[in-house]
Amino acid sequence: MSNVVKYEGKMPIKSSGNLKALFKLDSVRGMISQGVAKGMTPERIAKMALTVAISNPKLLQCTQESIVLSLVKSAQMGLDCSGALGQAYLVPYGKTCNLIVGYSGLLALAHRSGQVKSIQSYIVWKDEVKSGDFVYEAGLEPKLEHRPDFSKSRKLDKSAKEEAYCVYAVAQMVGGGIQHVIMPIEDVEVIKSRSASGNYSGAPWDKHWVEMAKKTALRRLMKYMPMSIENENLERAIGHDNEQYNFSEAEEINPNEMPMTHGDPSATEKEAN
Repeated sequence: MSNVVKYEGKMPIKSSGNLKALFKLDSVRGMISQGVAKGMTPERIAKMALTVAISNPKLLQCTQESIVLSLVKSAQMGLDCSGALGQAYLVPYGKTCNLIVGYSGLLALAHRSGQVKSIQSYIVWKDEVKSGDFVYEAGLEPKLEHRPDFSKSRKLDKSAKEEAYCVYAVAQMVGGGIQHVIMPIEDVEVIKSRSASGNYSGAPWDKHWVEMAKKTALRRLMKYMPMSIENENLERAIGHDNEQYNFSEAEEINPNEMPMTHGDPSATEKEAN
């Protein structure tokens, strides 16, 4: 029989049974039903939390408050936080559960915004540079050519950084024009070092380094893309993600990595006005 008979924010969950019982409380169901995205029912949200608890029992040591808050944020953005889709992750830090938005989550929100025609991020490997399959030239007419070698099996965890050369993100806007940013792996590691989950064993940066590196470039690109008021969920995701890093937004912007815009440069200006 469950011990959870009422919501006590500062108390840890302790067991899967308590976690199930928590989501049956009217007070909790009310909290996680406010302003959530379409399709995010209390039942689905509870199932995501239970999925994480099975794979990572440390979640059960987190407070009810931090778990519910993370789930509410995820549901408001319409992101699956079970980790199965790579959209978002519930990561326990001691007694606090933190929501980490994933690479697939940012991609999904960007596409839902209706402002981008296509958007993607790629890792460039050292052997691709050596073989001439990656070429980048800056200037008034920037040139970026990449022929990914999908025949090779690549590492996905943190050991992948030893074989990676750089990461870039590119977006084609609906109104025309293309923007891209390129980041050396050294800069990606600086961002990681300032992340609350950067050095946490079992966190996304540990198990899914490639996806997090791609997300870092994508996140950098999005800071320069025009955002309208309709992009509330995307802005919410970026704002939430900013809270996970130990620096100001001004510190993160590197003038050497300002995005290159080509195609019809006036298109993005029109969208921004």
